[in-house]
Amino acid sequence: LRLLQMLIKHDKYFGNVPYELLMCCIKHPHLTVHSEMHLADALLVWLDADERTFNLSESGQDNVINLMEQVRFSLLPLWFIAGRSKSHGFSKFADQSIELVIKLTKTSSACLVDSLRDDPPADLRVRLTEYTERLDLSGCPQLNQAILLLSLLPNSYFENPMWRKSLKSFITLPVLSFETVKEVDISKCQRLDYNVAIKCFSKSFPSLRKLRAAYLLNIKVSTMLQLLHDFRQLAEVDLTVDIVPIILDQASVFYSSPGLAQTPPISSLTAGRNTFGSCQDLRSLSNITRLTLEGRSEICDTDLRSISRLCDSLCYLNIKGCALLSDACIAYVIQRCKNLSSLVVCYTSFSENSVLALCASISMTNEHVDTNSLAPNLQILHMSKCEGISESSLINLISRTQKMKSLCLRDTKVSDSVLCEFSGSSLEVLDISNTTISSMALARVISKNHNLKRLKAKGCKNLLQSQIDDDLSPLLSCQEVLNCLSKGNGLEELEIGWGFSYFSLESLRPAVSCLRAISVGLGASLGEDALKLLA
Repeated sequence: LRLLQMLIKHDKYFGNVPYELLMCCIKHPHLTVHSEMHLADALLVWLDADERTFNLSESGQDNVINLMEQVRFSLLPLWFIAGRSKSHGFSKFADQSIELVIKLTKTSSACLVDSLRDDPPADLRVRLTEYTERLDLSGCPQLNQAILLLSLLPNSYFENPMWRKSLKSFITLPVLSFETVKEVDISKCQRLDYNVAIKCFSKSFPSLRKLRAAYLLNIKVSTMLQLLHDFRQLAEVDLTVDIVPIILDQASVFYSSPGLAQTPPISSLTAGRNTFGSCQDLRSLSNITRLTLEGRSEICDTDLRSISRLCDSLCYLNIKGCALLSDACIAYVIQRCKNLSSLVVCYTSFSENSVLALCASISMTNEHVDTNSLAPNLQILHMSKCEGISESSLINLISRTQKMKSLCLRDTKVSDSVLCEFSGSSLEVLDISNTTISSMALARVISKNHNLKRLKAKGCKNLLQSQIDDDLSPLLSCQEVLNCLSKGNGLEELEIGWGFSYFSLESLRPAVSCLRAISVGLGASLGEDALKLLA
């Protein structure tokens, strides 16, 4: 049945699958899908094949209705229902689906249980089988702990006429265990009681390796990490929240501080109690290798220090938009987590101390750490708007990152002399937007990195010139970059502005066929002919 799911999305012959076979598969108890949304989307693919819904006989229309009625509309994201409301075969169900979801959103778990009949509430149960590996519940604001519990109980539980009363006692519930589930996404499920949810997951998903709980403002990072200590195999945790409202208000004030005047000394970060409980209780958190705290503006130095002690096997750390963190604290974490190869520190105080920690061959703390520098092993470094770093420190860092695959220097004071020191040849993503980088320096980097897939260079006025006081024409200087790009192994995404024209696009013709996205900003001049070339 998982093979059938793959055919739905990728096989052009899926539209020829007979209705009877498709219906049989959907009703099979082992039907395995990531979410109800994926099933609904797949059925719409089948219905749209060969314009199947046009000129249907009465029996054919009944088949379409019977097919779509197999979808559990109460478990669909509201945005998905609204987006498919005009699709053939789905339009008849859109209004009632929206009404149902809104009603569930306003209903508490207790009221929902009281409203249920004695029969098993199939429409409210998430599809889980012994083959399920990924469970995607994201974007469902109607999801609450009652719906979650109903999905984890065996069918035999509902044979007891008193099942509704016993449902209110979570501890005694005979929830099933799904050993194959490796990934769960509860992002944007605002009404879900995450204390109950995490306890359910610990019982039912013992092999869980990846948990995504993004855009949930009611979740405290400290509380979440305490709840995760029962997951012995958990390796990735994503607690992202939206940083857009934070950056404009806090980052501008944060960076107004002169230098490192307000940065506490690193020695002050090595003492103090662990705010997340004892390391003995949370020992299993050492399995976490990827931690995303993007936008978590409540995270302070003490919190991150404790996290680094518990999650000392981190390879990937994203603290983008965590504006309360000091440079000294970030440096401390870098020294603690000696396996770090990916670091996202955009819109933070990442500065001199942190760069020194990446490049240092000795410990900056009083604790024992590995003496090897981390910089040579860095594969991802995103440091947008980190402006408090001197040119000499940037050169010291960039010159050591031979394994770098993704480098973001957007809105920094990086210069040509810094970028020219980059010696890596594995770069796949480069973002130099809103910097003073010239075409000469950019061309030099591109010429050595033939696997570059994404280039973002909007707002770079100096791309109009090869170098300062150069006599070369703007067309010629920009041409250097384009020539290098056209010789690459397939540029997929391009964002550019100043100096880009129809002739530039013409020069890129060998690479245009591989482009999946192009964004043209201020300073570019493209006409109708350019659009025809892209088509």
